[in-house]
Amino acid sequence: MHIVGIDYSKNAPGLVRAELDENLDIVDIRYRSFTSVKKTATSDENVLFYHKKQFKNDYEKAVWMRDNVFDFVNGADFCCFEGYAMAGKGRVFDIAETTMVAKLSIFEGLIPFRIY
Repeated sequence: MHIVGIDYSKNAPGLVRAELDENLDIVDIRYRSFTSVKKTATSDENVLFYHKKQFKNDYEKAVWMRDNVFDFVNGADFCCFEGYAMAGKGRVFDIAETTMVAKLSIFEGLIPFRIY
């Protein structure tokens, strides 16, 4: 069984994928994260670096992130999203929009998910 946990954000979502055995013990763990900060980028294939200027607008970036998130989640048996911070300030609607793009992708991929 494969389960995925997602802490979504507009600029740097964090994902973890665990493979569980028949006793639900963790057999393997992988992660994926994103950064636009060169000094935190590594040669590690699990940390995807992007340059903010590579996208014409926020929609292109949301699609790029959606595709990379779904690539990581695809084939999982279950997916969990961290819920929104209810006391959030700033561009909370932007975060909600980009998160919904990822949720729709996972929903359309027929992967059950829950928001915690």
